[in-house]
Amino acid sequence: MVDLALNEAQQLLRQAARDFLTGEAPKAVVREIESDPAGVSERLWRQIAHLGWLALPLPESLGGSGGDLLDIAILAEELGRAAVPTPFLYTTLAALALAETGREDLLDRVRSMVGGHSIATWAFLGSDGRSALASPQLEAKANGKGYRLYGRASFVPYGDSASSIICPARLPNGQLIPISVDGSASELTKRSLQVTGGDHLADLDFPGVPVSADATLPNTVQGQPLLTWVWDRLAALKCAEMVGGIDQVLSMTTDYATMRVQFGRPIGSFQAVQHYCADMAILAKGARLITYQALSRLAKGQPAAREVSMAKVFTGSAYVKVVSSAAQIHGGLGYMKEYDLQFYFRSAKPGEMLLGTPDEHLERVATSLENSEFELGRCCS
Repeated sequence: MVDLALNEAQQLLRQAARDFLTGEAPKAVVREIESDPAGVSERLWRQIAHLGWLALPLPESLGGSGGDLLDIAILAEELGRAAVPTPFLYTTLAALALAETGREDLLDRVRSMVGGHSIATWAFLGSDGRSALASPQLEAKANGKGYRLYGRASFVPYGDSASSIICPARLPNGQLIPISVDGSASELTKRSLQVTGGDHLADLDFPGVPVSADATLPNTVQGQPLLTWVWDRLAALKCAEMVGGIDQVLSMTTDYATMRVQFGRPIGSFQAVQHYCADMAILAKGARLITYQALSRLAKGQPAAREVSMAKVFTGSAYVKVVSSAAQIHGGLGYMKEYDLQFYFRSAKPGEMLLGTPDEHLERVATSLENSEFELGRCCS
């Protein structure tokens, strides 16, 4: 059984993150971020970097603290609880992946990322919203000592503000490789997308964008394909972010149910409302358990593809159900832009769909079960 208890250092990290976001990123700031064309608060981003969040999982030689994936998950959960959209997950995973490759020429870029001087992102999705790992949208054609990229990357988080965009691209021989593209390349066409909530997204067109040979990244990290290694960790951390949102919505709703009086008594005393809240609590607990099961296996270096996809399906669905129930209990107030519940309501569906649709992750689980005999008790190890 996965142990959900935090050690003393993790408890301090969680409380410090919660205090910081409460003071520096109230909902008024979230509204400012949503109205910003780039979808990023430069002030908040610099503060996050100054606190060492971006460097947390890196070794001390790169200015990090030697933390692990569970430490990043704590921060992701608090960002989800506060409903603050930032490129934190994408930049942190880019810095970690580049550091893990062991290439010395990439370390200056890592330092720039963790210092808050640049934003990095991953162009993982195709135009249909499915993973480009299975159906790459970009083709890399040899051009002298480098390549030219052709195609489109869709729904790229912070794609129009990132200075580094890491893309899965297919070579003429069919090999899939990760290529880092300069976000300021003149040939790159960016189109910001209108989103309901959550991360800022953009579509990127590559009409022959030139990249140098050293822009191709090593194809493996820790014995796994780099792109898959990052995809699993990003998906699991997105689940942690949604767990934070779920917990906050549950807290807001139970507080409202005890305060709101109808027919001379708090609405929380009515059985129907109690059933709604009980169902929400069960979903919140289940989402936390399945998410941290996946994160725990990843942190230990154990196979976790199946667990990650199971967590993504369950947690995404749970978030949508919880915010829907919360809106029912809040009545018309739950749909008002002036009330904070709407931030979570608008973020739930994008969270469920980004980094792999439910159908795609269900297919991944089914394929895993078909290709190997299910180990009894693995999900509880």
